[in-house]
Amino acid sequence: MELFNNLRDKIKNYIDLNIKLLKLSIIEWTSAIFGYFIYLIVVMFVLLPTLLFLGFFLAEVFASWTDSKILGYLITSLLYVVALFILIANRKRMVRSFAGRFIQLMTEQSDEKDKTAS
Repeated sequence: MELFNNLRDKIKNYIDLNIKLLKLSIIEWTSAIFGYFIYLIVVMFVLLPTLLFLGFFLAEVFASWTDSKILGYLITSLLYVVALFILIANRKRMVRSFAGRFIQLMTEQSDEKDKTAS
């Protein structure tokens, strides 16, 4: 009887350890995802004012070239609209690129684990 109790305890410990390992893997995976998203948010907060002030700069440059502030801001707006259309036209390629980078980021950690385990 003691053999069965010992075996049952070992199986229970094995299952508990695997559950803990799974929890740690999920925590590591979600922390990597959240870290990447926070990085993207920071980049967006830096990029947005840069593009805004670049737009003002271009508008003033075009305004000085055309001697019309309205025309300068119109040309700048048209440049932003063209850039928007280019982004929309290439959205599938961009989504695949970001998805590929995301998959690479997630599998990089698994590859590192496999190398250290070997």
